Amino acid sequence: MELIAGGEIPGFCAGRGVQPASAERVSIRDTGSGYASASEVVRAALRLVDEQDCLRAAKLEQLRDDIRQGVNSAPSKAWNAEDPKREGRARASSPGLGYSVAYSS
Repeated sequence: MELIAGGEIPGFCAGRGVQPASAERVSIRDTGSGYASASEVVRAALRLVDEQDCLRAAKLEQLRDDIRQGVNSAPSKAWNAEDPKREGRARASSPGLGYSVAYSS
């Protein structure tokens, strides 16, 4: 396959440049792996991109469903950051733990 200046493949994406390294890879695929033309190589690559897009969309939808399910799995309740601090301080200062910590509120 012959490339024209700027890395373009004749008859394909006229006016749009293809990076020389990419054009070389298309050329190698075209000549050695059963593809009849550069456009077949590009079509196969686009099919792979479409498959990846579909997989990504399915994973994102599954993630959204999982988040929705988690949010709806239990009733929510108000949370106060001071409550766990207070509980921890009470446990730390209770007899039998062998230590006492003084906190200022």
